[in-house]
Amino acid sequence: MRIDIKKLENDLKRVYEKLGKPPSIKEYLIHGEYGVNTIYRAWNGSWNNALLSVIGKINIEKPEPLKNISCKYCKKEFMPNWGEQEYCSVSCANKNIPRRKKTKKCKICQELILSGYVYCLKCIEERNERLSNTPLSLFIKKINGASRFSQIREQARNIMKNEPRVCSNCGYSKHVEVAHKKDIKSFLPTALVKDVNNKNNLILLCPNCHWEFDHNKS
Repeated sequence: MRIDIKKLENDLKRVYEKLGKPPSIKEYLIHGEYGVNTIYRAWNGSWNNALLSVIGKINIEKPEPLKNISCKYCKKEFMPNWGEQEYCSVSCANKNIPRRKKTKKCKICQELILSGYVYCLKCIEERNERLSNTPLSLFIKKINGASRFSQIREQARNIMKNEPRVCSNCGYSKHVEVAHKKDIKSFLPTALVKDVNNKNNLILLCPNCHWEFDHNKS
């Protein structure tokens, strides 16, 4: 994606005003917002051309030309955007990170899993399946109070985790919560969790709209 040259000009001016002098390549790497290679491409491969065009002055230091280097992972030749860049892309950098080892056992099947997890993926899927086919009556019998539906609300949050984090009522995007259009307590005890947590019954609301919705104020 080509960056607007006006943004590059404004950033060069900002760094110039901050330093009180035309920045060198190394100084721009520290204070600038864009890659040096982006500046080179915009001004025909010359750092001082960029400075002269934007600031009207050149840096007295002789700029060191960027040289192609070999990616540490895929060995592809590329021109770095900064002096210590070792990979041609974020993808190659991530591929070269050592993978964590499975050192912990699943709480249910005892299969090895990554540390930080409690259950393996297979057991999580089976657990969610059992929960989805559980009637509300079992939750009502087991625990009293609001916490008796905590598992149901947790599953609802997982179902909506990939939805855009925007309040469906007012558009607020800093923090949203999952609400049930038809309240959990309004379902019959024979209703299954998968009916309560049907995606059509779930909605994302900010805390204010959620409170108004629950108290019939909206």
